[in-house]
Amino acid sequence: MEQSLRKKPTILLVDDDKDLLELMRRKLVTEGCEATISQNGEKINEIIEAKSPDCILLDIHMDGVNGADICQRLKSQQPTSGIPVLLLSGNDNIDKIAALCNADGYIKKPLNVALFVQKIKGVMNLRFVV
Repeated sequence: MEQSLRKKPTILLVDDDKDLLELMRRKLVTEGCEATISQNGEKINEIIEAKSPDCILLDIHMDGVNGADICQRLKSQQPTSGIPVLLLSGNDNIDKIAALCNADGYIKKPLNVALFVQKIKGVMNLRFVV
């Protein structure tokens, strides 16, 4: 009974690849999370305000939007500075980009689904309810 009263972790997934978003969303739902998806970062502040995500997974290369810039902005502002942000990219320098924009970590593309879930769990320090 107590477990059902706990809030499911909410993860915000931002990527311009619709199929990848759906794959990640489905996996997180099976792991006991709520997943909100967005195909661009233009309205990320509105989504954050409405959904209060516990973690954000953010692609760095999207049409017209730079995910690293969004991450840096989120990390420099209250109340979003405390939300863990993981960058997602196939860029070979993703580790350096993540460090420069104060991301909490990164996930390389192509996506390894098991590693993706483990990275999110690790950055949030939790065990998902299955």
